[in-house]
Amino acid sequence: MRFPQLSTLLLLPVFNLTVYAEVDFARDIQPILNANCIECHGGVKAKGDVSFVYEDRVINFEGKSGSPVVTPGNVDASEMFYRVTTDDEDDRMPPPDEHDALSEDQVALINEWIEDGAKWSGHWAFQTPNKPPVPESEFEDQATGDLDRFIFNRLEKEGLQPSPVEASGRLLRRLCLGLTGLPPSGSELDAFEAAFEEDPQRAVENVVDDLLARPAFGERWASMWLDLVRYADSGGLGQDQKRTIWAYRDWVVKAFNDDLPFDRFTIKQLAGDLLPRPSIDDLVATACQRNTQTNDEGGTDDEAFRVEAVVDRINTTWQTWGSVTFGCVQCHDHPYDPIRNEEYYQFMAFYNNSADSDLSNEAPLITVPDDVNLYGEAATLRQSILELKEAVWQGGVALQEKTDWQGIKGLVVKANNSTSYSVVEKLGHDEFFTAGTVETKTHTLIDVPAASLGDESVTALQLTVLPHDPEASISNPEWGFLVKDLEAWIVAEDGSKKPVAFRLSVPDAPWMPTDPMGVIGANGKNWGADSRIHYARKLVLVPESPLALEEGEALSLHIHCDKTGHGSHPMAIQRGQLATSSDARWTALGKEGSETFPRSQELAQALKRHSEIPGTTVPIMHRRPDQLARPTHVFERGNATEKGDLVFAGLPVTLTKVAPAGGKLDRLKWRVGGFRMTIRLRLAFSLIEYGSSCLVLVLSLRWRTLGHPERNQRTQSCSIISRFVFRKTMISG
Repeated sequence: MRFPQLSTLLLLPVFNLTVYAEVDFARDIQPILNANCIECHGGVKAKGDVSFVYEDRVINFEGKSGSPVVTPGNVDASEMFYRVTTDDEDDRMPPPDEHDALSEDQVALINEWIEDGAKWSGHWAFQTPNKPPVPESEFEDQATGDLDRFIFNRLEKEGLQPSPVEASGRLLRRLCLGLTGLPPSGSELDAFEAAFEEDPQRAVENVVDDLLARPAFGERWASMWLDLVRYADSGGLGQDQKRTIWAYRDWVVKAFNDDLPFDRFTIKQLAGDLLPRPSIDDLVATACQRNTQTNDEGGTDDEAFRVEAVVDRINTTWQTWGSVTFGCVQCHDHPYDPIRNEEYYQFMAFYNNSADSDLSNEAPLITVPDDVNLYGEAATLRQSILELKEAVWQGGVALQEKTDWQGIKGLVVKANNSTSYSVVEKLGHDEFFTAGTVETKTHTLIDVPAASLGDESVTALQLTVLPHDPEASISNPEWGFLVKDLEAWIVAEDGSKKPVAFRLSVPDAPWMPTDPMGVIGANGKNWGADSRIHYARKLVLVPESPLALEEGEALSLHIHCDKTGHGSHPMAIQRGQLATSSDARWTALGKEGSETFPRSQELAQALKRHSEIPGTTVPIMHRRPDQLARPTHVFERGNATEKGDLVFAGLPVTLTKVAPAGGKLDRLKWRVGGFRMTIRLRLAFSLIEYGSSCLVLVLSLRWRTLGHPERNQRTQSCSIISRFVFRKTMISG
């Protein structure tokens, strides 16, 4: 990966002597407000409706006092200035019994800021990075790059000299530790000292090139990254079951060693599944988002821990890439940053429709071939399978929508256990639903008398499964169901049975969201709402030949639903309807000569070949189909069981002022520019243990820490490592 040239990075908190030409809100005013005012007038508390976090709650904003907080260009008309300068202790801010009064210098800054027009500027982290001009320096002859020129320019202003060059042995040791985490060997030390004596610059460049080319480089820096994204080989909760996700770990190591640009490094991990025709590497990278905890303990709630995983995913994404404590906004507006509570849930909508749902098998998964030479074929097969499934499914759905379905009356519904079903007539057809306690592994047994089917042969059956409370379940889904098997017979009056075979099925989605490579059987096997049901679900079953029942006969359906929610929650069909069609087009659908037949043949071949490629499975990100999308609501006080307003996907307004329109992938590509600076800082601070103290982080071949001469050479090795790590790695891409 290419790391950046940090020509814009100078963190020098020990220096505070710089004088700026004009007052800047973010640099000069906001620190004053944060130290003295935010506690009462911030994002959480906003006494008098005034919040110094938001521009629209300050500039020309009339709080409860009725006067504008700040009137640009007019100090006398600004309530804020009156409050910080008045001698009236009842009006003065900050309150005398809680804070000292602002200093004369602070008041002068506020005065100048207001008089100059009270221009509001956001924190640099929320601005599009701009490359500053490279300054000149009297130490030009010692500069080896623009980084040095920035450092030397600051040294001149502080009246300091660059530090001398580090001793070669100590320099090599810190280069090795910084880049690979391993010390040099004795022979490497001897060779470097000899080369350094002859040509220091060339010796450093050669050894750094060698260290960057070693596998240990990627391993050392991947460990830093894996910690940030909370990588683990287990589920973390309950039984802490094994999680096979090492392919993602190897992908990160390879990304560092292969010099993957930062924009691709970011987009692959956050949205690799949304890329057009994603490769195996693109999909494996999304396992970054699957390092969330899962809980397979008996009696736990899949939906509760699915939501916890989404929350963890959001917070980790913002903290890792943006260094923003976005988790604060889950319960209330951010105390210091201009991010509102509802914006947390708007961002959640980007992630809320991932297919994972705290399943014990970690689905959805991808099979990563053992042979890297098969990656291309596996990715092509996977994409072809999805496209063919979509095409075949669309053919069936188009006919389903055109069909005049006839609801059935006279249903007899029971279960294989003590679960009880009731049947009521609604709008001219029967609807069945469970009554009372529902046992686990409940099978639904439906008998349809011949008289209920009419005189025409049945070419298709449509099973509709609904939540018990369809309106409430959209936001608070009920436990779903998963069909393990579906058997059918024509039963004569004497009890004899003739099996009914189904030729194909048309589900309400082209594949199961948790198993896109899986097959939904012709009899509906593997179809369902796993593990929650939000909406009515539909399945069309097409028999091998049209069904024509004699008087006294009945069509009997036995729907097996054996899955349970973590061993104790019943996942059964708790409410449903049955309808029929006599449309002859169903009999022709999918047969040889039909439009979908060749695609079905291709699909079968692709699935067979895909299953033959050996490999290891890895949990990945995969989106639910749009028709099964989960709605996203604000959680009242962060409580997922108390849902408030419905929200839609979006970025915080602070970012959308400069962000392009579009979906998650479009906006992510834009935001990568802002992410780069954060990662630069993270990587640089990772070098501090090999360089300077936390007081100073500068990247220069010659530098010393103010007041700590013994750290001269330590800082120097930090800067050299930084220069070459950043040259090698991802962030310049």
